[in-house]
Amino acid sequence: MSLPEQLASQLAADDLRPFLALYFSHRGPDDLPAIHIKLHGLEQGQAVSTIRLDHIAGLEADPRRLAGRSFSFPVNPAYGYIDGSVYLQGRHQAVDVTRLTFGMEKNLQIPLEVTGNIQFEELPLPLEFNFSVPLQLPLDHAAMLALLEAGMQATSACTPRDMGRLMAYLKQHLPYDEQIADLAALAKARLLANHK
Repeated sequence: MSLPEQLASQLAADDLRPFLALYFSHRGPDDLPAIHIKLHGLEQGQAVSTIRLDHIAGLEADPRRLAGRSFSFPVNPAYGYIDGSVYLQGRHQAVDVTRLTFGMEKNLQIPLEVTGNIQFEELPLPLEFNFSVPLQLPLDHAAMLALLEAGMQATSACTPRDMGRLMAYLKQHLPYDEQIADLAALAKARLLANHK
């Protein structure tokens, strides 16, 4: 048995330890939603792995409208399948997701249950999984202000000269990169107001 086969055969569904999912309303050339699920590293020396679920047809652009709903999907290559993958053992392994179930929103998160399997090229049978993970919603204005306050306290930022240090902190704690410009504008205005 080759090393990749050994690694794949030793993985179990319990080894998939998801800790956060992100929702992208418009992704890729077809402009369909995507969900990226972050896992604690599956391999030695790997801090984070990501299951990428792209081209998800039938979902709302606003993830809040998915709360309390469940969706079924066919497996690849049937029409309407989710284009899923996870990078393991030096290559992208195919992921088939057959069901997504969204719980009710609480504290800017929606519990997401994911059912599917990983298709390892080296093994005859896929690794079946069913797990739950918090789906982080984009921060609303109040949440961005709260993050800004926490960042200013953590970095002792109080003048425009502290902007770089503050932004470094905020980038580390902001789940969606797309919101960094809005947060930077809030930070700049706040630091300028403090400096007057």
